[in-house]
Amino acid sequence: MFGFGLLNALFLAGIAAAAIPIIIHLIHKRHSRSVDFPSLMFLRLIDLRMASRQRLREFIVLALRIAAIALFAFALSKPILRTRTASAGPRTSTTAVIIIDNSFSMNYKESGVTGLEKAREKAQEILDTLAPGDNAAIIPVAGYAPADSGLSSDLAGLVNRVEMLKEMPSAGSLEGALDLAVKALEGSKEINRELYVISDFQQLIWEPVLESETLRSVQADVVLVDVSAERQSNMAVSSIEVGHRPGQAGVVEVKALVHNYSVNPMRARVALVLDGKTRSEVSADVPARGDEAISFTQTLGEESMLGYIFLKTDGLATDNKRYFASAAGDAIRVLAVNGDPSDIWDIDETYYLETALSPLRGGMGGGDLGSASPVRPRVVTEAGMRKEKLSDYAVVILANASGLDEEIVSNIQDFVRKGGGLIIFSGERVVPEEYNKLLKSDAVALLPCSLIGQKEYEEDSEPISLVPTDWEHGVFSVLKDIRDVAFDTSRFNRIMICECDRQDASVSVLARFSNGFPALVERKYGAGTVLFFASTCDRDWTNFPLRPIYLPVVHQMVRYIANRQQRLKSYFVGEPVRYLFPPTEKKVEVSVTDPAGRAFEADVEPSGEAIAATFSETLIPGIYSADIRASSSREDEHFAVNVDISESDLVRVPAARLKKMLGPEISVIDGNSDLTVAIWRMRTGVKLWDYFLYLALLALLAEGWLANRFVPKTNMSRKSSAGERHSESRMEKISVN
Repeated sequence: MFGFGLLNALFLAGIAAAAIPIIIHLIHKRHSRSVDFPSLMFLRLIDLRMASRQRLREFIVLALRIAAIALFAFALSKPILRTRTASAGPRTSTTAVIIIDNSFSMNYKESGVTGLEKAREKAQEILDTLAPGDNAAIIPVAGYAPADSGLSSDLAGLVNRVEMLKEMPSAGSLEGALDLAVKALEGSKEINRELYVISDFQQLIWEPVLESETLRSVQADVVLVDVSAERQSNMAVSSIEVGHRPGQAGVVEVKALVHNYSVNPMRARVALVLDGKTRSEVSADVPARGDEAISFTQTLGEESMLGYIFLKTDGLATDNKRYFASAAGDAIRVLAVNGDPSDIWDIDETYYLETALSPLRGGMGGGDLGSASPVRPRVVTEAGMRKEKLSDYAVVILANASGLDEEIVSNIQDFVRKGGGLIIFSGERVVPEEYNKLLKSDAVALLPCSLIGQKEYEEDSEPISLVPTDWEHGVFSVLKDIRDVAFDTSRFNRIMICECDRQDASVSVLARFSNGFPALVERKYGAGTVLFFASTCDRDWTNFPLRPIYLPVVHQMVRYIANRQQRLKSYFVGEPVRYLFPPTEKKVEVSVTDPAGRAFEADVEPSGEAIAATFSETLIPGIYSADIRASSSREDEHFAVNVDISESDLVRVPAARLKKMLGPEISVIDGNSDLTVAIWRMRTGVKLWDYFLYLALLALLAEGWLANRFVPKTNMSRKSSAGERHSESRMEKISVN
């Protein structure tokens, strides 16, 4: 609401000086005098009209003199137009709460200056307008605490706090900061209560505030200060995938997706950094509001991969790094379930499979008995499978297994849905009816095809071989250069006939037998993959395990679905990390070291039917290491913490929308405007004394002009002619005043 006020009301006494022209006028007023003259009626009428005009002219000049003095006195009293409902002027004690947006979008740098640096300058300007005895509070949008809302009269301490305020690698909560600010203002008894919000008005944190009534209901003067950049362009690494490269032992592929949040295409310089060293660097053109995929390959053997993807050409540094911690270089753990074990190695169901997946260096009789493969198979019986924790493995293989039940299938289903890989080899013990019931039902649907039955072929019949149908698929792509000779010598004398649903988009036939029946069928299930091979992994139905092509094929099958299984352990800044243990564990301890080298102990407490260890200090992006200790086990792991790139989109709320949503009572000030002047006007009003002074001068000028133009002259011009002097003299004698 607006009101009118005076800063120096004492000077209103000067208006009394306006009486001086009136007094002078009354003293010098000329009186009428009688003149003997013939009674001429028309001449007398002219005299009366002239006298009336003269009085009007003198009254106008007198009014201008009075107005000039009154306006000058009024200007000295310093009139203002108030913008407050109640205010006692600039010397009234003030409570100012300043909310500073320190979310990571405020780290955007333009012309060498970040938004947060601008915000600190504006906060300093606000504090400089306060006087001793005033109270203030500094509340950050990100990383605030309830103690931040406390009002303080230590202005020097508040200035120091502003200088120390840092950008946080998270979006924070403007709503939470506003709640603290409202509580602080409600506790103030000052007449002047002010709330400042200094921000870049990034849409992510402002949308919830605009939809609420918080700002409009604040019992204080609200000022929004815009410190956003004029031209905003930004890119960020939106995702990272790490996995083994098909067909290449120890070769790991890192795939990154770079998103351009700008309305114009941008060129990105992207680097892969491992253990603090740049391993590879590429350039990529990223379309406007689009994505560009970038791939790096590294030969790491069994090392783990700890590092980040780095964007070198970008204005917002906070989201230029995306960290990852992967065990992609470690051994691929495979659980093979032997459905027909034997003490005779040559007829054991999984002998050839295990040998192919993990051959020994140096061959038979060699001195080095270590494995030449990153694949590490563990063979168990059907009964032993129940004791295994499937999540410890990347791939599960069912080799002619028959002892399946609903519990086992449910565990396998959950394993595949979460990203695990499943390979099913057929055999004598695979009963089509049971497999279809357990693995092909509407509730499970793991099996990629319906099993019909076994079919045997005589030795003198036409040979049946394996024929891949998709040479670009991950299983066969590395073998396409030898496709003309690789599979010709494989022979199958018995196969499992199966039927695929052609309408199911999740099912693909990767290979067929030479007689046309499906041989290798794939199904995508949740985040994982299922492969069904319509023959055995031993020599019961085929000579395939004896052929050279057998080893690369089974390796590719395992690597392909294990590659899909690679899921990086990554969390957002501020997101808690939880480890669950069985309720039978007597002792659980989890120690976590953050990227800065600080050590923390996770909080351990019961959680439902488990014991949970929760680590909440994920405050900075980077690679964390965890030492996980229980009474029955101990292991080390790494995980990555990254910023939430939802704030990487720098689209801001337009000022017009802010004013429309919040109403005219809330002031929106551009960061380039003089904030001190705006605060002065808010506290005291718009000064009007300059305008009254201009009016006083204008009145004086008008008075001088009118006085010279309309007041009769009493002195005769010496250069007038004799006739003119005689005429004027005569007129003076007959004038009536």
